[in-house]
Amino acid sequence: MTHTTKINKKIDILLKATFLIATYLYLYFEIFYNKKLQYVFSDFSCKYLLTLYVFFIVILMPVNWITEAYKWKYSVKNIQKIQLQNSIKAVLASVAMGVFTPNRTGEIPGRAFYLNNCRLWEATFSTMTGAIAQLVVTLVSGFILLPFFLNKIINDNIILIVFTIISILLSIIITYLYFNINHLSKLSNWKIFRKASGFSEQIEIFKSFSSKMLFHILLLSLLRYVIFSIQFILTLKSFSINLSFSQYLITVPVYYLIITAVPTIALSEIGVRGSAGVFIFSFYGLKNDAFQFNLLIASTFIWIINVVIPAIIGTFFIPSVKFTKLASQ
Repeated sequence: MTHTTKINKKIDILLKATFLIATYLYLYFEIFYNKKLQYVFSDFSCKYLLTLYVFFIVILMPVNWITEAYKWKYSVKNIQKIQLQNSIKAVLASVAMGVFTPNRTGEIPGRAFYLNNCRLWEATFSTMTGAIAQLVVTLVSGFILLPFFLNKIINDNIILIVFTIISILLSIIITYLYFNINHLSKLSNWKIFRKASGFSEQIEIFKSFSSKMLFHILLLSLLRYVIFSIQFILTLKSFSINLSFSQYLITVPVYYLIITAVPTIALSEIGVRGSAGVFIFSFYGLKNDAFQFNLLIASTFIWIINVVIPAIIGTFFIPSVKFTKLASQ
C-alpha cells in the first residue's frame, strides 16, 4: 500500500465518521433536544395513530424513496449500470449526508460518491439531471396553480391576468430549458471551464440525455411528486386540517413552490415549512391557534416520516460510500 493510498484511506474513514456523527447529532438535537417527537405523539397517539390515513402515509414512504431510487438508477445508466437495491442504498445514504445543506442539495454529490466506475463530475451531472427534473415538476405545478391561489387574495382581474400570463410563460420556459439540458455541454467551450481539469470533458455527459430519456425521468419525478403530495394531504387530514379536494389541489402545489423557493438549512426546515403552511392555509379560513399548532405537528410528522427515518436508515450505508476513490478519478 503506497503512502498516497494510506492517506486517501484515512481521509475516506474521516469523512465517513464525520457524516455519521454529524447526522446523529443533528437528529438528536431536532428530535429529542427540541422534543419534536414528543410533541407529535403527545397529540397524535391517542387520536390518530390507528387511522387508515397514517397507515397509507407510512406505506407511501418506501414507495416514495424506491421511486426516487429507480429514477436515479435510470438517470446514471449512461455512465454506470447499477442494481435497484444499490440505488436504494445510495439514495438513503445521500439523505443522511444532505441534511445539513441548503434545501438538502448535498444529496446530489452524496449519491455521486456512491458510484465507482465513473468520474466525479460525470456522476454529479447525471445525478443533477434527476434533481432538476424534480425541480421542474415542483415549479411548473406551483406556477400553474398559483393564479388560482392568488384569486383568493387579489381582487384586481388585470393583476390576476398578468400573473397568469407570467406563470404560463415561466412554465413553458422552464420545461423548454429542461428538454434542452444538453446545451449545458457547451459550457465545455468556455475558457474558464477549459482550464478546470476534467470538468470540460465530463460536462459533455449532458449530451447523452435524449428527449425520450428526459421525458421518462420527468414522468418518474411527477410520480414521486404525486406520492409525497398524497402523503402531505393525508397528514393534514389526520391532524384535522380539512379542506375540499379542489382546495388541496391548489394549496399543496403552491406550498411546495414556496418552500422550494426559500433556501433553508436542516435546522430551520421545519420552521419554514410551518410558516409557509400558516401563510397559505390562513386564506382558507384556518387562522386559529389550534390550527397553527396542528399544522406545526403535521409538518413535523411528515418530516419525520420522509426525512428522519430515511436518514437514520441511510447512515448504515454511508460506510459503502467511496469518497476518495471517485474524487481521484
